[in-house]
Amino acid sequence: MKKIIAIILVVLCAFSLVACGDKDNSTNVLKKLNPTGKKVDQTQAVSFIEDRDKAYVESDMEKFENLSEQWLEINVKYVDKSETQNGETIRRRKNITEIIGVIGATSDGELIMDLEVVHEIESVTIENGSKVYENESKEKAHVIVYRGMAYMDIKGTFNVNGEKSTEETKSMAPLHGVAFGNIDQINPEELYGTGVYKILGEIIDIGSEEKVDYYLSSDKIFIETDMDEEGKGYESNGVVQFEVEYVEQSGFVNTVRCYCDVEYRRESDTYSSKTETKLGLYIAQCEAQTITVPDASDYE
Repeated sequence: MKKIIAIILVVLCAFSLVACGDKDNSTNVLKKLNPTGKKVDQTQAVSFIEDRDKAYVESDMEKFENLSEQWLEINVKYVDKSETQNGETIRRRKNITEIIGVIGATSDGELIMDLEVVHEIESVTIENGSKVYENESKEKAHVIVYRGMAYMDIKGTFNVNGEKSTEETKSMAPLHGVAFGNIDQINPEELYGTGVYKILGEIIDIGSEEKVDYYLSSDKIFIETDMDEEGKGYESNGVVQFEVEYVEQSGFVNTVRCYCDVEYRRESDTYSSKTETKLGLYIAQCEAQTITVPDASDYE
């Protein structure tokens, strides 16, 4: 969960919102993206980001000063599957996280959230052909954040070696006490154009031209990294794609998309492992939302 939140935070640091863009957000974020625009080299891609910032800085700052709230629509899905074999022991694990909702920030830095979060885990251990341990869990959470407090409604179902159970909790806590990384420390004054560097540097190694393709159109930068690699005892295959769309005639970011599908394999005489990781991420500007704050007396 923290890994997904961290990725969201990195993307948030590139945003300052002015107006809503087109809602081209399908529920299937785990879908490979199609590059748009002209293929360019790394130098041209970096210049595009820098020039975009400089060209519109005065008009953008005037708009920024008049903002009272900024809002983002978020749709993230993360799937991680792994299988390891060590001698006669096989371990399989699947981890799925989905986050859908909205996050807002006021001009004084207060964060407002309305998120649906689903987290699923499946694991099994097999020794000498016989299953010795099995665990399944699925937790659904509705998270509301308002005035520094997080309200969490969580419903969980669990199955541990055939023993099934359910659990429902309603809890509230200060946002800084919830495991959302540094999500309570976002400074709206830092949410501007060149913050795109933070995303590019975090998700894709922009410092290396090897196996990276860049595409530019009037308002978009698209980056695709080939993850195919082979070495002694390991192999990886896949792709990481990343797209930033700017607001027309502005350095403000309108939409961010990311798609990742990578498989890693390791093997020795007595050990083998395979991990498949998929990530789909869509974050875009949206209109101001009305959040219904729960009754605190219903929460622990």
